[in-house]
Amino acid sequence: MERPVEQLLLEYQDYILAYRLKRQVGGKLSPKNPKLTLPEYARMRLRRMELARKLVSTGMQAEEFSELDDLTDQMNYGFWYNPRYVSEFLHAVLFAGRDDTFVEEQGFLRLLSPTELQRLGTGTHDLYRKYSACFRLATPGVDPVVLERIYEIIEKSHVPLFIDELQ
Repeated sequence: MERPVEQLLLEYQDYILAYRLKRQVGGKLSPKNPKLTLPEYARMRLRRMELARKLVSTGMQAEEFSELDDLTDQMNYGFWYNPRYVSEFLHAVLFAGRDDTFVEEQGFLRLLSPTELQRLGTGTHDLYRKYSACFRLATPGVDPVVLERIYEIIEKSHVPLFIDELQ
């Protein structure tokens, strides 16, 4: 079982991988902002949590909704696990003809540095399995039983902390 700090670091790792993926695909999908450091990400995460709590408890003004959306986009928050985000991303990638970036395992692993690949060792296949399952969330009209199996793959995956930004 993951500890809360480890969960937050894994969330940051997800952010980094989504950021790299968007940067590698390029074009309209390129990140509009520089890559966040861990402290910057943590500050944004706290602000996003504050706004989300406010939304649920007391409601918010239009500018706060806009800020919440901007933070969500900038942090790639929920990018890998939200079928709508994944679907929109894949649609844009396929439209741009850039699916070679990640469809195959070796293409996806190009997102990693040599030291990250070394840290992961034989775990690279597990890493790809987890994120390719995330891409399958975007399958149109996916059967609920299949969707449940996809989430099972994602939840059972144990990807260690390995990105250079955390070393």
